Amino acid sequence: MATYHALVVLASACMLIFLGTTTEATSTTHPYASFIHLASVGAWFGISFWVTFVAGVLLFKYLPRHQFGSVQGKIFPYYFALSLVLTSLALASWVHLEGGLDLLAAIKSGNEDGKVVACLGGAALLSALQLLVLGPCVTKAMEARNKKEKEEGFADTTSKVGRSPELLQLGAEFARMHGLSSTANLLVFLGALFQLYVLSAKHVTFATMAPTVAKATFWPWS
Repeated sequence: MATYHALVVLASACMLIFLGTTTEATSTTHPYASFIHLASVGAWFGISFWVTFVAGVLLFKYLPRHQFGSVQGKIFPYYFALSLVLTSLALASWVHLEGGLDLLAAIKSGNEDGKVVACLGGAALLSALQLLVLGPCVTKAMEARNKKEKEEGFADTTSKVGRSPELLQLGAEFARMHGLSSTANLLVFLGALFQLYVLSAKHVTFATMAPTVAKATFWPWS
């Protein structure tokens, strides 16, 4: 618990450092801002891809159902915390590299920077929602369902035949919360994919990102 709370504090501190040292009146950027942006987006995409499409699938395939849920319940708080840190760093470093954007004004404008800010900001907010709300709710619902399944002798089967109405209700609640969390996770992953496309469309290198990000020559919405 303390570890991923510390990561959240780290993300907040990094955002304040970046956003507080860049204004619209100056194009001066932190010497490592481009590296931090590329590293945060790359790590964000990497952990999202691994947890969603590799580790999760393999654990589900090879572990007993209840054990799989317990392992995921231990992994996800750290996964969501890292997602929050990385998306926050990606957002803050992008704003920093662009010379200090007005976030709300950029989003309302609907231009390229606005779409990027909306994507990165949305991913950060969803990561925070996962960490603070959806993740704990999924774990709580899973533990309640698993406990009732053990009491009724359904720990090793997914069959609904013979289950009590209470157990069916607990299963439905878990499915609902898990569906919301999975949807949020997929959106965060798509956010990373989108930002990678943005960077590739801008032909980004360390040289072209600093002191300001090169303007795109091709955008999917242009």
